[in-house]
Amino acid sequence: SYTLGMDAPLATGKAAAAARAYPLLKLKLGDRSDVARVRQVRAARPEARIIVDANQAWDEQRLQAIVPVLAQLGVE
Repeated sequence: SYTLGMDAPLATGKAAAAARAYPLLKLKLGDRSDVARVRQVRAARPEARIIVDANQAWDEQRLQAIVPVLAQLGVE
């Protein structure tokens, strides 16, 4: 696995593309760019398994709102 830190969405997508040797990517999340960040990673690495780590940054409301979107993007 390879961990992608929180960065601008485009930069995170580029980092995911550079990490082609890793089939599992862990994305650090926790701000308003979370969905855009995941979209960029998915676009750069459609074959990758993706997991996320929000480090307690999400409250229950944010969790309920974002989980369906993450599921559509294939986040495990």
